[in-house]
Amino acid sequence: MLNPKKLTKDNAEEIKELLKHSENYMSLAKFPTLFLWHEYTELKYDIKDDFLFLFECKFDNTALMPYGTGDLKNAMFNLEEYCKSQSKVGRLYCMGEKDKEKIEEIFPGRYKIKELHEFNEYVYLRNNLAELAGKKYAKKRNHLSKFMRQSGENYEYCSISNKDRGELEKVIDTWCMMRDCGPGDTSKFEKQAILKLLSNEEGIEYRGGAIKINGNIEAFALGGKITDDMAVVYFEKADTRFDGIYAMLNKQYVANEWPDVKYINRQEDMGKPGLRQSKRSYYPEFLIRNYSMTMK
Repeated sequence: MLNPKKLTKDNAEEIKELLKHSENYMSLAKFPTLFLWHEYTELKYDIKDDFLFLFECKFDNTALMPYGTGDLKNAMFNLEEYCKSQSKVGRLYCMGEKDKEKIEEIFPGRYKIKELHEFNEYVYLRNNLAELAGKKYAKKRNHLSKFMRQSGENYEYCSISNKDRGELEKVIDTWCMMRDCGPGDTSKFEKQAILKLLSNEEGIEYRGGAIKINGNIEAFALGGKITDDMAVVYFEKADTRFDGIYAMLNKQYVANEWPDVKYINRQEDMGKPGLRQSKRSYYPEFLIRNYSMTMK
């Protein structure tokens, strides 16, 4: 039977190879996202019969899709056995379109599968975000004009790294203060994840960019490449007292840091209406569908 253990920086190397078998473009199932957030999700894992099993204990032991090269049917039976031993209803997510097809072919009618709209990831053409050309991006260009009127003479874009962590922490703290982050907010873990990424723990490569106003960093973005043709934006933070700063950050970051990819993945909207509206307003090229599965 499966015997999951906590993921730590000391054993994280074990899961990297098998995660290469996750859905190609799904950033939620890639090592950087899983490792950066593992303390928040209380992530545990086990490896059996050439499959990786992942469990988010914070969310009632919700499992991710098993990833590997072995017998998927046997892997699903191992997963069911473990969930029953824990008196848990077997629940799984991070199932992509191809995973869904495989499960339905192997187990017709055995599971209840539904699309998790709040976890679908938004993917854009890099050139569209970098250029904001055409009629559909007129509102975005208006935001840029507002920013330039207010801060244009005093702003600059720059690449960033771990040496800038002090200023980045100030931006995070300002962002949190403006949102009135409470004790149940995820912002504490997000800050930990950002600092972990900057420190290059477990060799997670990233590219960062920032907007400086009057010499001070007031907005920043951090992301990494997950395939040869796609980069994902992991974090964005800005002081919104500067009108249009997010629009300027998004454009400059993509234009300057990601000239070598075709697609930009800006991840999920988490079911938040404002975030969903914002992501849709940039006109995604496609969505990476995320499905959940439970026993009927």
